[in-house]
Amino acid sequence: VQAAEAALPQLEAVSADYDELIKQADKLSPAARQELADEAARIMPGLKANAVRIGSLKGAGELLSPTLQELVGKVARLQ
Repeated sequence: VQAAEAALPQLEAVSADYDELIKQADKLSPAARQELADEAARIMPGLKANAVRIGSLKGAGELLSPTLQELVGKVARLQ
């Protein structure tokens, strides 16, 4: 659980970075937007698998799952 507590601020920072990326995505050229969507699609399977794996860990899962699920949703919005 200590490791999860230590990781939570970093995970929240990544989530905030994705908020900013989502805001800026509409300003990208169509080609750049497609590259972003392709990259989001590429990372999604691993992100989902890690979210499920971490979510199943006693203690850590309860702490990190909400933020991980938010992150999955944000990456999905970029696809």
